[in-house]
Amino acid sequence: WDPWLVAASIGVGIAFAALALETGMRETTFAGRLAAAALLVTAICGHHFTAMGAVTIVADPTVVVSSSAVPPVWLAFAVASASIAILLLSAAALWVDIRDRRKSALEGERLRSLANAAVEGLVVCQGETIVSANDSFLAMVASAGVTGQPLSAFLVHAAASFAEATPPEHPLEAELRAQDGTSFPVEVIMRPLDYAGRPHIAVAIRDLRARRRAERQIQFL
Repeated sequence: WDPWLVAASIGVGIAFAALALETGMRETTFAGRLAAAALLVTAICGHHFTAMGAVTIVADPTVVVSSSAVPPVWLAFAVASASIAILLLSAAALWVDIRDRRKSALEGERLRSLANAAVEGLVVCQGETIVSANDSFLAMVASAGVTGQPLSAFLVHAAASFAEATPPEHPLEAELRAQDGTSFPVEVIMRPLDYAGRPHIAVAIRDLRARRRAERQIQFL
C-alpha cells in the first residue's frame, strides 16, 4: 500500500464531506440539498476509490479454494441484487420523505392562512420567545417581523401575569407596545398547545381601543 495515496484519500474525503455538511446546513432549497448530496457522494467515492487504488491484492497460490465455495458469478449476482435493493429502498424512502415534507408545508400554509384570516392578533411562543405571529399582530405592532423576539418586548407586564396561577383562556388586560414606542390597551388570552411536537403557548390579542372609546362615549352621555 502507498501511504501517500491513503493520506490523499483521507484528505479528499474530509474536504468534500465538510463542504457537503456546510452546503446542506446553509441551503434550504431542493437544488441546494441536491448539491450537498452530490458533494457527499463525491467524498465517499473519492475516499473509497483512492484508498482501493492504494492497495494491491495478490492471490496466494498456496490456498486451495474449496469446491463447495460459492461461485464468483453467483456471489457477484448476490452483491448486485443487494445493492439494487438498497438503492430502491433509498429511493422509496426519499419519495416518502419528499411527500411528507410537501404535506407538512401544505398544512403549514393552510394554518398560516387561517391564522391570518383572524381579526385578533395570534402569537405562538416557546417560553418567552415568539416563534410565529399572524398578520393582524404584525399590523398592531407596526413591524414586518417579530420572530425570535421576547413577548415582553410588546406586551407590557403580560409575562408576569402569565407566570401567575391564571387559569387557561382567562382574559387578561395589558398594554401592547408598538414598534414606534406607542402603546394601547389590549385583551390577552393564552392557551398551552403542542406546536411542532413541543409545548408552546398560543396567545390571542384583541385591540381594546374601540371598546375604550365606546365606554368613554357612554360615560359622557
